[in-house]
Amino acid sequence: MPNTYAIYNDIDAAEQLLAQTYDAETGEITGDYETAEKLRQEVQALGLETLCKARANRLALIANIKAEEDRLKARRQRLENTVDSLESDINAVYQRGDAPVQYAGNFTISTRKSTQVITDGTFYDERFIRTTTSVDKAELKKALTAGEQIMGAHLQTNYNLQIK
Repeated sequence: MPNTYAIYNDIDAAEQLLAQTYDAETGEITGDYETAEKLRQEVQALGLETLCKARANRLALIANIKAEEDRLKARRQRLENTVDSLESDINAVYQRGDAPVQYAGNFTISTRKSTQVITDGTFYDERFIRTTTSVDKAELKKALTAGEQIMGAHLQTNYNLQIK
């Protein structure tokens, strides 16, 4: 991480040097204003470049971490599928026995009864349907842009940083 404190200090020092090149009371230039202004611009550009490079490095690191997470997620899914397959095989072998509880070394295998609700494409009963409401912000923006006054909503102008 770059030392942002040092970047701000360097810019402040360059601005102070620039301020020393003219007399505030008379407005008269007393030093090499053009050189001081060029130095200030260079210091600012260097600070911005340093921060942008640090940002780019962090974005690359984030992308690498995301790729690793995706790889691990795929690996976990393969392992979970293997476990599901093993459990299916265990159940098949268990079903061949006649005892409700079977022992295999350190393991005890049995089944328990459960109930599951299954619905098909024809099911519809409003008592069991959940609905959620949400704001259609695209349509709301169109209405506000057209000049419509809507209580509880307004347009806000933002200035978003763009780094290319």
